[in-house]
Amino acid sequence: MKQFLCWVPYQGKGGLKTFHYEAVDNPALDMKGGASFPIIPVMSGYLEENEETELIAVVADYENARDNFGILREETGNICRAKNVHCNIREVQVPYDDGLEAQLDAFKKLVGCIEEESELYSCISYGSKPSSVVEIMTLRYARMVKHCSNECVAYGKVDFNTDKAYIYDVTALVYLDDILRVLAENDVLAPEEVIKYMLES
Repeated sequence: MKQFLCWVPYQGKGGLKTFHYEAVDNPALDMKGGASFPIIPVMSGYLEENEETELIAVVADYENARDNFGILREETGNICRAKNVHCNIREVQVPYDDGLEAQLDAFKKLVGCIEEESELYSCISYGSKPSSVVEIMTLRYARMVKHCSNECVAYGKVDFNTDKAYIYDVTALVYLDDILRVLAENDVLAPEEVIKYMLES
């Protein structure tokens, strides 16, 4: 099963704008049209007709986040209808709190949503800085324990000087973290050379 994961942003009313996200390094993410959520180009690029899928949306107990969740539901519905896909939207409610206890609770809830052997697609654009760490932790745990695959980790960025938006595929960074651990355990003194070789191979 393909599962998509994102955090719902905290922007106030009118602050969440629609952009055409230009794919930087993964053509699959170059969606025609605009979106307020970078997870939408990810869904557009990887969903296939007649599939069943699930979007896991983390929503903080905060009015702006709840309002923005409504926009996410609308955009998800549009892309799923266009792809003729049945999509279940699962809301994961978390406190509006960046403390350690709240983040660990979010991690527990997210892990509980991940199905065994799922193909995981995620976006780390929104949420707080700690929530991005929690999202990466969830992906790594799901891969190691639930035998899932991390197919795409996306990051959307807006250049406010030009008002252009870009979407990056940063999946390799998730896997490189695991590789760095192995290199460190084996006392490799020049890890950057090994990493460069692997990326170019």
